[in-house]
Amino acid sequence: MHRIQLENTEFEGANAVYLLGADEAGPTTLIDSATAQPDVQRGLADGLADVGVSVTDVDQVLLTHFHGDHAGAAGAIQAATDAVVRVHEADAPLVAREETPLERLEARHEELFTQWGMPDDAQAELRRVLDDDRLWSSTDAVVEPFTDVDRFAVGEREIEVSHLPGHTLGQSGFVLDDGDERALFSGDALLPKYTPNVGGADVRDEDALAAYLDSLVRIVEGDFDIAYPGHRTPIHTPGRRAKHILEHHRTRTERVVECYAITPPRMRGR
Repeated sequence: MHRIQLENTEFEGANAVYLLGADEAGPTTLIDSATAQPDVQRGLADGLADVGVSVTDVDQVLLTHFHGDHAGAAGAIQAATDAVVRVHEADAPLVAREETPLERLEARHEELFTQWGMPDDAQAELRRVLDDDRLWSSTDAVVEPFTDVDRFAVGEREIEVSHLPGHTLGQSGFVLDDGDERALFSGDALLPKYTPNVGGADVRDEDALAAYLDSLVRIVEGDFDIAYPGHRTPIHTPGRRAKHILEHHRTRTERVVECYAITPPRMRGR
């Protein structure tokens, strides 16, 4: 496995893309594609060249979720090499840039902006970020959806899907167990420095926090030796990190409940 660290500044930034199977028989596989921005893709090409391959050698792209900093270049990579692009069925229509699902997502954003009482200038700034087509290749990917526990060949081994929703409905990790190390490619479900955006990152999910807490429990129970996240550096104690985030959300929830309990009834809902 080869980890390629990119230096993009979109969203969380510092995307990590993973190359598997390049020196084995079987499908040469990328986990995530990063954005389609030229400088980011040059960084990806350089990282691939460092291990003796190019984008045209990629047979398969496994995407952790639909956000542009993870899936934006999937269509361009597919166009260059005819690679299979796979993503969870819940996120597949958004990766494929299907018009109706995108319109529904935009309408849901508008509804919630009003409901949340977001100031006009903040709305305008967020729309600018959400509508940034620079993250996406001009060629849309043809996507093959997967579901939880599906398995795919990567080189001479197999990798298993672990559905870890919360950050998005389709957020998934990929489990690779070679007998010596049990690894989770965690996407944005588990990050080394901060918690992912839960609730705002995919407004299709009305119970995102509950889903995310269940995903964290699944990570703890997975007993992984290491996690390779979608941003920044590997996590060498993924179970401990997941427990820490669980406790963080428990503490925040308790504080919200305490505030609600002391807020005068006439102020609630304002």
